[in-house]
Amino acid sequence: MSSPVCRWGILGTATIARKNWQSIRNAGNATLNAVASRSVQRAQSFIDDCQSRVAFANPPRAYGSYEELLGDADVDAVYVPLPTGMRTEWVVRAV
Repeated sequence: MSSPVCRWGILGTATIARKNWQSIRNAGNATLNAVASRSVQRAQSFIDDCQSRVAFANPPRAYGSYEELLGDADVDAVYVPLPTGMRTEWVVRAV
């Protein structure tokens, strides 16, 4: 019997998100499907850097807005490493 895979998204590219990238990769029942930042280039740069250290077989998609990631039907859970002043708004939106 196989367990379901949780498909994660990361809302932001904070340094702490790099640790959770690796944690998601090392989990036996998770994958990372998307990363969002204020620009798609910033999200892609984060993905490229993290992929070079701890790679997913299928690299996550890069989004240039948090709303795009929250609208992705292939994301089941969202990690929100945003600054404290922004976090509540985006956690509520993610719910």
